[in-house]
Amino acid sequence: MSGGLGFLAGGGEAARMIRARDWSGHPLGAPQDWPEALRVALGLVLNSPESMILAWGPELHFFFNDTYFPLLGPRLPWAMGERFDRVWADAWDQAKPIIDDAMAGRSRRFQDLPWTLGTDRGAAETWWSFSYSRVLDADGAVAGLFILTSETTERVLAERRRQEAEDALRAERDRAQGVLDKMDEAFALLGPDLRILDLNAAAERMERRPRAEIVGRSHRDLYPDADPALERTLARAVGEGVPVALEHRFAWPDGRVSWIEMRAYPVPGGLAVFYRDVTARREDQERLRRSEAFLSATLEALPVGVIMADADGRILRDNAANREIWGVPPETANWEGYGDWAGYWPETGERLRAEDWGMARALLRGETVRSELVEIERFDGGGRRLFLNNAAPIRGGGGAIIGGVVAELDVTERVEVERRLRASEALARENVERVQLAFTAGAIIGTWLWDLPTDRFTVDEAFARNFGLDPALGRDGLSLEQVIGTVHPDDKRALIAAIEEVVRRGGAYAHQYRVRRADGHYYWLEANGRVDHGPDGTPLRFPGVLIDVEERRAVQAERDRANRAAACAHRHAGEPRRRAHGRIDARRGGVAAIAEDGGGGPAHGRAGARLQQPAHRHHRLAGTDERAHRARPLRRR
Repeated sequence: MSGGLGFLAGGGEAARMIRARDWSGHPLGAPQDWPEALRVALGLVLNSPESMILAWGPELHFFFNDTYFPLLGPRLPWAMGERFDRVWADAWDQAKPIIDDAMAGRSRRFQDLPWTLGTDRGAAETWWSFSYSRVLDADGAVAGLFILTSETTERVLAERRRQEAEDALRAERDRAQGVLDKMDEAFALLGPDLRILDLNAAAERMERRPRAEIVGRSHRDLYPDADPALERTLARAVGEGVPVALEHRFAWPDGRVSWIEMRAYPVPGGLAVFYRDVTARREDQERLRRSEAFLSATLEALPVGVIMADADGRILRDNAANREIWGVPPETANWEGYGDWAGYWPETGERLRAEDWGMARALLRGETVRSELVEIERFDGGGRRLFLNNAAPIRGGGGAIIGGVVAELDVTERVEVERRLRASEALARENVERVQLAFTAGAIIGTWLWDLPTDRFTVDEAFARNFGLDPALGRDGLSLEQVIGTVHPDDKRALIAAIEEVVRRGGAYAHQYRVRRADGHYYWLEANGRVDHGPDGTPLRFPGVLIDVEERRAVQAERDRANRAAACAHRHAGEPRRRAHGRIDARRGGVAAIAEDGGGGPAHGRAGARLQQPAHRHHRLAGTDERAHRARPLRRR
């Protein structure tokens, strides 16, 4: 009889092994030539979800399905099609009598039979449940064996442990009763229906009801408000015979609420239940959780970067401020990884080594680092930052270093502001020196600062003196009306208009006007300053200085008079006189230039006036000649 290999369909890896094996020379021959009974039986085995074996022919050639693979261990690669006595040589003496009975028509079933086998887990004591039944061919002759197997080792061992626990509990019951009553932990013995059979003194203390009201009653009747999960857990321990544990919230009949840690062990006739009140521990845990939450929130809110590490230097946590400084830090397993952090000593530009970082020094040497300036490169390439690094070790109860903490204060902007401030201060010092020189030369005779939002002037003593004001008031603050009270009435309106105009537009300001001084006379001054506006255009500050222009204006007036006289003489004098006037004009031009250059101080003004005196004499002479010239025609008549 011959046929195809359709009986292998759905057989999984086991079917693939059958196809892959070289069957030439095998007593059964090629699979397509196997008897119909073998192919049908093998197709059933290969497609079964249960662990099954087919032993075929007088030599019991061994076939199995995928579910059986784990049981073969190292035999799996070569077992397909081999003889039974070769595959299970180490168990043949135990298996042969069973096989002989089955072949004789006495099918057998075995429950939790112990076998010592070499499995995929190595040699081990195992337990099995299996059944043997023979397979008949079409003529009724015995053609092979069906063997259905399942390993029960785990269940047997669990049952053994349970039995051992029961035996131990039974043996120790009498002796343990006294011990139980002395225990701080509560104990109750429950029947299979969860009825309270016994309890110790600690349980009675927790219960607060007389023993007589408890023993003999069901758990549900005694504790109707108990967490349903508790009764389900106890029922599972009874039904499955397994130890159970549960930490649960328990409502006592008198209104108390506790957290109970319960452990129950199956014993003959019920459950041995141990339990204790862990409310305080739960409250401690909750306080710890809240404390941790507060700490986390505090760390995240801190404006300084914080890093915490364990004793090896592994980074345990950081906060948002640290990530703002560095970016997201890489995983760092120990302090040696700090060498990957790009940091520099600002004074020298030298890069920090791993052991130079404050955290490493705190962990390795117990050093406390205070306000150490470090420049770093961000992990995300976002530029450099400067921060003050602070580090300290964290010590355990025995003084051993168990970790470290770092606090980083970002001072990048502050350092830049300080740099600009130093530059500004240097510039200010230069300006002060210039102003002092101007004061010394006599050009500046007073300064003011007008706070525009409050309309308060503060002036120096020289300003107060020149405006005829009390210097004390100048320090405390004056109003605009007080300041301009001594301005010449003819100049006041123009002064107010100039002030209003510069306050409105902002920027530079210059205006000349007369002020009555302490001697009662009016003198010309020039005010120079600027108005600063805020970002929104609001006028804020109006600083400035006073310059004495009295002598400069006198020189200018004298020069104007000389120019007018010279022009008149030039119109009436002859050529010699014009040449003389030219010389006079040249000299006068030099004097005027000197006078203008000297306008910054009275010394220059006086020098200019002296230089112009000879020119004045020439003008007087020229005027005499002009008058004589006008008189000559009269004499001719």
